[in-house]
Amino acid sequence: MGTGKATAVRGMLSQFGISFIAIQETQFVELSERIIRSFWDKSSFEFSKVNSESRSGGLLSMWNPNVFNKEQEVKSQNFILVKGKIKGEQEDLIIVNVYASTNQSRRRQMWDELLMLKQTIQGRWIMLGDFNEVRIPEERFNSQFYVIGAICFNNFIRNGGFQEYNIGGKQYTFMSTDGRNLSKIDQVLVCGEFMAKWPDASLMALNREISDHSLLILMTTVNRFGPTPF
Repeated sequence: MGTGKATAVRGMLSQFGISFIAIQETQFVELSERIIRSFWDKSSFEFSKVNSESRSGGLLSMWNPNVFNKEQEVKSQNFILVKGKIKGEQEDLIIVNVYASTNQSRRRQMWDELLMLKQTIQGRWIMLGDFNEVRIPEERFNSQFYVIGAICFNNFIRNGGFQEYNIGGKQYTFMSTDGRNLSKIDQVLVCGEFMAKWPDASLMALNREISDHSLLILMTTVNRFGPTPF
């Protein structure tokens, strides 16, 4: 999370009219508000964070309080859940910023924890971030496909009733440093109620200019309030 990345993110705020940002792998043991502020423009914002363990992990969620009003949050080392309402909407919206562990056992524990939360926290769910897992062999290129991991991930998606929007821009969202290995480990998963509310939302994977991951932008339209991208 350097100065260049902060500048690029601020540029996207105005370019796409972004209302909610989910950042994974901040790598900050103590993420100061000064650094957090550098990722937003001069308008008001609120945030929730999870500090990294050593130089691994770390999460940051930021949003426009004039669009999204937070009512509840649940945090672990691998996700930030915020529940609230979009202005003008009565239904609760649950936004989960995910950075899944590279350890398969810990990933499975997180799947179970999120399924339990979904049973108790009602509303329209959207989960977005780095899931460190793919669903099918075609979502990897020149990298190993783990059948058991994919089965567990697909079971989690099915049991949670989650769906995906078709992604545009790029087939793969992550590229290794040497450019040889590609995979689609970054996902946006939504519940059926979210999909029914915004069936025409568009998901775009941008060029990898500031990270080895593509930035994903989900564009929705909320009544008279216009676009509300994530």
